[in-house]
Amino acid sequence: MTNHIAIMSHKSLLDKILAGEKTIESRFSRVKSAPFGQIAAGDQVYFKLSGGPVLGHARVARVEEYDNLTPPRIVDLAKKYRQELALSEDFLARKMESKFASLLFLEEAATSEPWTYKQGGRSGWIVLGHADARDLAHHFGTIPFTPNNKSEDSGESPGAGNNLRLTGM
Repeated sequence: MTNHIAIMSHKSLLDKILAGEKTIESRFSRVKSAPFGQIAAGDQVYFKLSGGPVLGHARVARVEEYDNLTPPRIVDLAKKYRQELALSEDFLARKMESKFASLLFLEEAATSEPWTYKQGGRSGWIVLGHADARDLAHHFGTIPFTPNNKSEDSGESPGAGNNLRLTGM
């Protein structure tokens, strides 16, 4: 199991996830980027507001990934999963140039006490490395973790400048 932090640009989407109204988190992109190819069933996702705290989490029940997307395929996915994705009116217009998509089917979504993760960079998704996940589990005591493929001693962090820094709110 790997731990992830999803950066959410709109609190309304996070509220829908935590209320069980949005059961699929999607990430569409023009280039292959996290979480594509780096997430699996059983992984834990923590939801952080852009510029704000982490407010909740969910377990990934299933992952569907798509590459070589075309506008008609994006429209098909949006129609198929419209309700579970809780799509906004302008979703399709913003995603038509995407070539990759990760659909994360969520379960056991729950709120958490707000906590701060000091993010380095502007990535919308962070895959926590082994050392960061260990620190996270130690800090909260209830968050299970197992190492991912990164070596704890390699000095690798989940992304350039991403070091886990947690503070209570």
